[in-house]
Amino acid sequence: MNRPADQTGMPLLGKYHFLLNPNPILPRHYTIPLRHHNRQQIQGHYEDLMKMVAKLNNLLFFYNGPLCGASAPDHMHFQAGSRGVVPLERDWKEVYRPQMSCLRKGDGGTVYQLNGYLCAGYVIIASTAEAHQALFDSVYSMLPVPEGEYEPMMNILAWADSEEELVSVVLPRAKHRPDCYHAEGDAKTLVSPGALDMGGLLITPREEDFKKMNAPLAKAIIQECGVGTWK
Repeated sequence: MNRPADQTGMPLLGKYHFLLNPNPILPRHYTIPLRHHNRQQIQGHYEDLMKMVAKLNNLLFFYNGPLCGASAPDHMHFQAGSRGVVPLERDWKEVYRPQMSCLRKGDGGTVYQLNGYLCAGYVIIASTAEAHQALFDSVYSMLPVPEGEYEPMMNILAWADSEEELVSVVLPRAKHRPDCYHAEGDAKTLVSPGALDMGGLLITPREEDFKKMNAPLAKAIIQECGVGTWK
């Protein structure tokens, strides 16, 4: 396996490796690749994601689509890390949960629309991974697949809101990267948004971009790469 010798880990769900991330973004940061080779694709693996959330309920889990911030788009993987750092999850109970509105009820759970955030999103709340899967399938079927691609563009953040509630937030994407990523000179900002960025934690590999990042720029990047807002 092509990974650093000190990147220790353990098996998870019998088919994933739960590994330390050698380049952490969060205070605790883990990479969770599938043990056999498969392309990055959420369909067929979403229920696994929610089983991980139920099993390791003190962590925030996330998925980056192949054109939505995935660091290895040719190999299926999830990531996980510290709770209370990414604004969308950190402020969930106080800010965003009270503003949700119901879109669809199913056996064991509900799909809501995410209101009051910078971009549109679907929130799935259910008590089991199996109930989550059925509701996610209904969301997945509504999202467009870009020409030449094999799945809708999206990021997913997921966590346990309580012992009986598993939450996932599906954030559809309109763009892989904002225009400022491709700009020249001072206008260039190297931010290629993944789930953490779309959740409000903007990652800037260059110090110069960190220094110029502010609320208006962060808002513009999230809104440009996300899909509108609910009306």
